[in-house]
Amino acid sequence: MGRHKDIQVDAVLFGGIHKRDEVFSVGLMDGVNRLLFFVLQPRKFVPEGFILLKNSTFDCRKPVCSTSPTHLMSTSSPRPKTIAILTGGGDVPGLNPAIYTLTTRALREGFRVIGIKNGWKGAMSIDPTKDFEFQDYCIELDENIALVAAHSGSTFLHSSRVNPDKVPLADVPSHLTDRYTLPVNDLTEAVIENLRFLEVDYLVPIGGDDSLTFAARLHKQGIKLIGIPKTMDGDVPGTEYCIGFSTCVTRTIELTQAIRSSAGANERLMVIEVFGKNAGFSALLPTVGGAANHCVIPEHPFDMERLTQLMVESHHNSLEKYAVVLVSEGASFEGMQSHYPGQSIGELVSQELKHR
Repeated sequence: MGRHKDIQVDAVLFGGIHKRDEVFSVGLMDGVNRLLFFVLQPRKFVPEGFILLKNSTFDCRKPVCSTSPTHLMSTSSPRPKTIAILTGGGDVPGLNPAIYTLTTRALREGFRVIGIKNGWKGAMSIDPTKDFEFQDYCIELDENIALVAAHSGSTFLHSSRVNPDKVPLADVPSHLTDRYTLPVNDLTEAVIENLRFLEVDYLVPIGGDDSLTFAARLHKQGIKLIGIPKTMDGDVPGTEYCIGFSTCVTRTIELTQAIRSSAGANERLMVIEVFGKNAGFSALLPTVGGAANHCVIPEHPFDMERLTQLMVESHHNSLEKYAVVLVSEGASFEGMQSHYPGQSIGELVSQELKHR
């Protein structure tokens, strides 16, 4: 700075420490509003975000740490906590309204909210070498964005069925191909690194069994998260409500009621296969609601002969001479070894009913 003298400091002009070839400069304003600079070696002398209080005396020839600690005050407000939202698996109508509700409440509570696009695929594909505004798989959310999306179903954040701990080599993001070279790769660490890069404090994955299973793994590795169950099957344990399940039940009832007249007109036994790989709620509840005469579910292998008997009795007792059975996609009958290639359980039940 040329001549060295004590400066009466009004305030630090800007709080950051600016790197200049391994030497750091801090901008100061003196009493007559002249911009002054001094250099610091090493950087630890002035923490980022600190200023000198007004009327503090400062000697430019000495490191800032020689100034009394009482002359230092933090001006940087705490970084707002960040919540990240992602959606995985199949889409359902309630996703956008859920994202809207999360976003608006979090913003009003002082959180920053970002959306991770394409579910877990996006979480593993974020490139830490790019600034946030140039990322392809994340977006900062505000109430206007969320409100526009809430007027429609599905998810404006998009989704995927990618499982980051089982990623084929062909699906590894291009910037990670040098790091992951196996035929099948576990990119869990890459996901965690990306969440830290985004400074995510709380992750909110909205998904079904597969999506939340991976979320549970992240939780065990220290990621703070709140999982929101979203599944048409209703197969996420520990919850009484899943986004998408009520739609599945009501639509199953509506569609079954719509084709019952055709079954009655032709006096048929009708087999309708519905969602439910590991849980039979999507077949059981519509049946209880009057959509069908009978249902078979994954939890209980059924006797094909007994089902045939029940269907024939229902057909005989119906004034319109028809009967309907809802079959969960994961159901099986006693003695069945496996599904034939290309055949579903619904097709097998139909064939068995014809032959009996």
